[in-house]
Amino acid sequence: MAKDMTTYPVAKAKSPEVYFGDADAGQIARSKGKIILFDADKASKLKVQAAVNAEKGKVAAEDAHNDAVKKASGADASAVKKEPTKNK
Repeated sequence: MAKDMTTYPVAKAKSPEVYFGDADAGQIARSKGKIILFDADKASKLKVQAAVNAEKGKVAAEDAHNDAVKKASGADASAVKKEPTKNK
């Protein structure tokens, strides 16, 4: 029979209010009380918040890069207005 790989959110027994990570039932049992179950709702919120913060970092870095490129190259192409062609 295959081992059950279901994981559960856990915290260290010394700091039960701080999400530590995920562990399966065997790891929790073998820890002899060093890791304990953590509130699943809090854990999912923390994971979502971490993902949002990572995306914020990516967006900020991209914006900073775009600003640096604009400053380095002077006016960007969208600022240049072209006149319509004149027929002679």
